[in-house]
Amino acid sequence: MTTPSLLRLTGILAPISRIFRLPVAQLSTRIAIDAPPETVWPLIADPAGHLRWNPNLRRMEGRLEVGARFVMALGAPGARPMTFSPRVLERREGRALVWLGRLWLPGIFDGRHSLRVEPDGRGGSVFVIEEDFRGILLWVMDVARFRPDFEAANAGLKRVAEGQTP
Repeated sequence: MTTPSLLRLTGILAPISRIFRLPVAQLSTRIAIDAPPETVWPLIADPAGHLRWNPNLRRMEGRLEVGARFVMALGAPGARPMTFSPRVLERREGRALVWLGRLWLPGIFDGRHSLRVEPDGRGGSVFVIEEDFRGILLWVMDVARFRPDFEAANAGLKRVAEGQTP
């Protein structure tokens, strides 16, 4: 599709998304980690750190700073990865990182992805992954299919943060 064609399609989708309510869904997982937030946060704040703990991630490059875009390729081992260029929406140092990723054009399949580290009150942390999905693909897709991927990322971060070897 040429750039003018994409621009025309984007111009058509925007009013449609205001007229018709796009479907939404949310997925949330959490895990207790026996390490303080000061240990967990650096693994989240650094793109290279994600490659150490997220088994679904094939590539992650760029800056995780508000307003910046970065590149990530996701996919199960042996599968062809999907590449996205999300934009960082929020970064609360030591606490949260939020980005918005899209599949092709706005309104097709958008995901507001949030990674949070919370103190557990006992010297450890609780790691939370949440994603708010929105878009027309939700009419035919159940986001629950991503739960095992989120849980695998949780387990990977726990293992690395607690100093366990794979």
